Amino acid sequence: GLSCSFDDHLATILQPLLLAYELHRAVGCSFGQGDFQLAVRRTVEKGHVFRAYPCCFSHCHLPALLQSLRRTAAFREIALCGEARQQRGQDGARGGTRLAVRVRLVGYPQQLCALWVVVAATVP
Repeated sequence: GLSCSFDDHLATILQPLLLAYELHRAVGCSFGQGDFQLAVRRTVEKGHVFRAYPCCFSHCHLPALLQSLRRTAAFREIALCGEARQQRGQDGARGGTRLAVRVRLVGYPQQLCALWVVVAATVP
C-alpha cells in the first residue's frame, strides 16, 4: 500500500493563511502574506516545492465537503502527488512528499459559517 507523511509543523504555519483569506473575504483587507511566505521558505526543505489549495465552504457537512474536494483537480493533484512520485520511484532519500491539512471554522450570526480548508504538500 501507499504511505504518506503528514507534517505537523507545515500544518501549523497554514493557520495564518486561512485567517488572512477569511479576513480578505469578510472585510476586503489582507495582511500577513509576507510573514506566511517567509514561514514557508523557512519550513520547506531546499530542493522541495510548496503547493497548497485553500477553499471555503458555507456548510460543515463532511461528506459533501470531501466530495467537493475530490472533484477539484487542484486538490487531487496535491493529495495524489506523493502517490505518483512513489509509483515513479522519485521520492528517494531526500525525504519525499509531506502533506498538511488545516481547517478553520468561523461562525457568524444566524447559524452562518465559513469553513476554510487548506491542503498542502512539500514535493521534492
